[in-house]
Amino acid sequence: MPRRVALTLTALLLATAATACGSAPEKKPAAAPSTSAPSPSATKLTDPEMYAMTKKALLPEDALTAISFPGKSEPETERVYQGLLVECHPGLSTDSSITGRNVRVWTSGEGPWALSATAGFQDTTAVQVIDEIRKTIPEKCHGWKATTPIVDRSVDYSSDVVLPELPGTTASYGYCLTVSFIPSGHQKSECAVFVGRKAAGMDMVASFHYSVENEAIAKATVAQLAPKVAEQLAKV
Repeated sequence: MPRRVALTLTALLLATAATACGSAPEKKPAAAPSTSAPSPSATKLTDPEMYAMTKKALLPEDALTAISFPGKSEPETERVYQGLLVECHPGLSTDSSITGRNVRVWTSGEGPWALSATAGFQDTTAVQVIDEIRKTIPEKCHGWKATTPIVDRSVDYSSDVVLPELPGTTASYGYCLTVSFIPSGHQKSECAVFVGRKAAGMDMVASFHYSVENEAIAKATVAQLAPKVAEQLAKV
């Protein structure tokens, strides 16, 4: 495998962050009034409170034991995270309405990588966030290019992921993408699931991403881990 495409997840997240920071924020149409929109809280959560909640909602380090993941969780000091990791939507990746966030990543050298991410929202709902992801991925991920100093990629929507019942959640969505590295043309599949629920003081969204060369494996892994993502989110 060319060394250029043998990236750690840290490098991929840096690439995503650089793309997001270099792109102009997308203008969003005014949302229609919604009865599900969160009402302003009399007492806003503090940053430490939000950080603790999003960290608690992450999948634990041993969560990938069930799928015999060949790598390990990266040390916390090596984690790089700018927002929700949503390909083809850099505006959402740096959305100012995100009021708390956390991440855990697993890497295996040149093999598969995985990511558990969480974000809190006090000015919008998890349903609205996941609905936006559901609309954006199939519409915009067609030859979408991420050009950064670290890696150049072309991203294409492949298919949705059929998810099992996820009790306690208010919204969920899963999808798979084909990621082509430029100029080598080497491809990997990246599948992800997003789930949301109302928590004390804010709405929360948790996601799990899995990247490997075989899409069938990536899709099955995401579907298998989706209940664990929902269960962990319910603990907050």
